[in-house]
Amino acid sequence: CTKDPTWSKRLPGVSNAILISDGLFEWFEKWHGTHVRERGADYEEFKDQLAKHLLDILYETVPQVKGK
Repeated sequence: CTKDPTWSKRLPGVSNAILISDGLFEWFEKWHGTHVRERGADYEEFKDQLAKHLLDILYETVPQVKGK
């Protein structure tokens, strides 16, 4: 990690990435007004599907990171 001068010594051979994406309020409107960890299985499933989609885009763009 470029901002942490101790990264390479503490975590040799490890790298990281941050994926940032926009989203529509309508995607999450169903859970508006609910509390974290109280949104239910359908919310967790939605997050898992979104994460898979974003990772697919990452792997298409930077295929060498798949499986790391």
